[in-house]
Amino acid sequence: MVVFSSQATPCLLRGGPRLWSLRPSVWLGAFSAVDLAAAVLATTGWVMAPITVWLVACRLLTSPVFAVVPDAARPPIFRWPQVT
Repeated sequence: MVVFSSQATPCLLRGGPRLWSLRPSVWLGAFSAVDLAAAVLATTGWVMAPITVWLVACRLLTSPVFAVVPDAARPPIFRWPQVT
């Protein structure tokens, strides 16, 4: 379920002081909807081998953690070598 974790990367890299400070673009919102549809297809086994709902739910719930932790670590890390 790479789709959930890959959604955090553009949000972290698009600038701004914090992850939640900028509104996502329409494109990012559209691709998020497509990713959720792919997760539903993965759990039903349509066009692919089925994945358990438990695995998809765990990945969906842990992905925000892996977005918030780097976002919290970014300002002190960038401040140390005077990178803005």
